[in-house]
Amino acid sequence: MQMTNEEICQSYQQAKHKAKQIQILAELNACQKAEIIAVLEESGVQVGVRAKKTLGEQSDYKPVYKKAEPVVISWQNSLKAVVEHIAELKHQKEAIEAELAEIYRTLGEICGKDNNT
Repeated sequence: MQMTNEEICQSYQQAKHKAKQIQILAELNACQKAEIIAVLEESGVQVGVRAKKTLGEQSDYKPVYKKAEPVVISWQNSLKAVVEHIAELKHQKEAIEAELAEIYRTLGEICGKDNNT
């Protein structure tokens, strides 16, 4: 997250439209709304509760957010992602090894030693 928990709470509490502010904070911090809500609740901020309209009258306000549904990922997609990641790591390893070989060759030339050592 880009903002501290205190900054998130302060921004939410000062917002006129609190439900919209949760979305704005999620976008600013590149995270899910559920994470912002968790930060607010962990800090003791009541989320989704609106003050009573008049003394003694209950508000008909209901929370505007829903808990995030769990994401189901198939094992085939997971396996594909792992294989692609391994291929990328192999490519990075080959590039690093080529760079290392070039460094050894250059050091060998500088020191006047044989490249095979």
